[in-house]
Amino acid sequence: MASSGSPSPDKKALCDECNHEWDLVKKLSQEEIENKIFNYLNTPVQLQGCVTCIPGNRSLLSQSSAISSSLPLKPPKSDEAISYNAIAQKEASAKKKELEKELAELQAMSRITTNP
Repeated sequence: MASSGSPSPDKKALCDECNHEWDLVKKLSQEEIENKIFNYLNTPVQLQGCVTCIPGNRSLLSQSSAISSSLPLKPPKSDEAISYNAIAQKEASAKKKELEKELAELQAMSRITTNP
């Protein structure tokens, strides 16, 4: 598998290595490709030097999701100052406000359906 290794890799060398690896993958059968993907997804990844992700540990994930699902999500604040000529920011802010309103409606529906 191609790896960047350094924070600023040589892009041409990395691209060549990736193309070579892709040529090798294209020659594999569908089952071999699926096995490789399965192995990559189940390989623990070390993040920022000290935190590891263990995909097989589902009990901790289910406990944390049960805790987080019982707590209502609080939408972020939308009181951000936007300059008068920032059209894209205004559109994004309007879209964000629409989504926050929709999220609030969905949370209200969720509370209604989950409470007996």
